[in-house]
Amino acid sequence: NGGTTWARIREFGGKAITTILIDPEVPDRIIVLTGGKNNNSLETGDAFLSTNGGTTFASIGGLPLAEWMDGSIGAKDAAGFETDGTARVAISTNRGDTWSFVTPPNVSNRNPASGPDLAYSSLSVAASPVDPGRCYVLSGLDQAVYRTRERGVVGSWVNVTNNLPPGPQ
Repeated sequence: NGGTTWARIREFGGKAITTILIDPEVPDRIIVLTGGKNNNSLETGDAFLSTNGGTTFASIGGLPLAEWMDGSIGAKDAAGFETDGTARVAISTNRGDTWSFVTPPNVSNRNPASGPDLAYSSLSVAASPVDPGRCYVLSGLDQAVYRTRERGVVGSWVNVTNNLPPGPQ
């Protein structure tokens, strides 16, 4: 009804909702990401999918429980989102039904002895609305923007930071 009335949805196990994604081509498909901090400790989140406009949600199978922090839905059956704790980008080629993982360059091996240290990396992801293979990742740790035109396959990520206009001085 255009936002005139609202209803509370309690299908996420009490977890904090971090992102809501509405598919621009199929608006009844909604992805909800959960996770975040609870009393200064990371809360394990999940990803949920609705195919009926948000009336019901189900956990998306095949994804690990993680601190889901950011997401984007792109063009032509492509979608992607990331988890801050493992520095992986999850990519779907069927509007979120199944997922595979890719690792952006220069973010997962910052401290090989103890594994990735990305608690403060501020990864963000954006899937292209017109090109299903294109995805951008902003890494706060590297202070860099990376782009892939091949759905994140190894060797396809390019640092495009120098192509950006300068910020305010």
